[in-house]
Amino acid sequence: VTTSVTSQKKTNVYLTLQDTTVWADYKISNSGIPSNTLTCVEIDLNQKIWMGTTNNGVAIFDKKEWSYLNTSNSLLPSNNIKSIKKDDNGNIWIGTDKGLVKYNNSILQIYSTNNSVLPNNTIQDIATSGNIVWIATYSGLVKIDNGNMSVFNTSNSSIVSNQITCVAVSKTGILYAGTAQNGIIIKDGDTFYNKSTLNANIPSNSISTIEIDNQNNVWFGHLPTSSESGGISYLNNGVF
Repeated sequence: VTTSVTSQKKTNVYLTLQDTTVWADYKISNSGIPSNTLTCVEIDLNQKIWMGTTNNGVAIFDKKEWSYLNTSNSLLPSNNIKSIKKDDNGNIWIGTDKGLVKYNNSILQIYSTNNSVLPNNTIQDIATSGNIVWIATYSGLVKIDNGNMSVFNTSNSSIVSNQITCVAVSKTGILYAGTAQNGIIIKDGDTFYNKSTLNANIPSNSISTIEIDNQNNVWFGHLPTSSESGGISYLNNGVF
């Protein structure tokens, strides 16, 4: 507690202990977290917690000590972290507004428009499935398979939009991608499908996030628009 002390004046200070058996808050004032503005969280294969921030890079917490990955102590191209995902090989994939990073045993490999076919340096989201990594950008979908990178966009595939906001992959390998204005893209095998308010019961075509639960339900976050309500939908056995 910090309080002002003034001559000949009494100041009462009240303290209430927090019950941390259920919730424990981590913030700048009580922990080693570098920022209170977090963008993403991932838990790696060693149960370390990786946290992305908007302006302070990555914080890593092993339940005892904090460590950090930023532009000052590493090759991280930006401290603005958009997404963090692990893969089955223990790699950590970090999306920034200045490129994609593959992290393994303190070694960083940087992918950008300058050294790869990555179409956009701003990484909106990342999803992993086995050895395959999917990247969402506003210039299309990117697939990395054993180091080989390929791009899917409106010019070379049947996807309805290049503005990909989020991406997820089911246990059966079906890809789900959200767009900024054109609903949901589903890739089953080599075929792309589109689900929008025109052909599906969803609250808006502006998709902000996708998550798949243990029962293989696919959950979508929808942003409101001038004519659409926004909200949450989920896909179960082909029905929203």
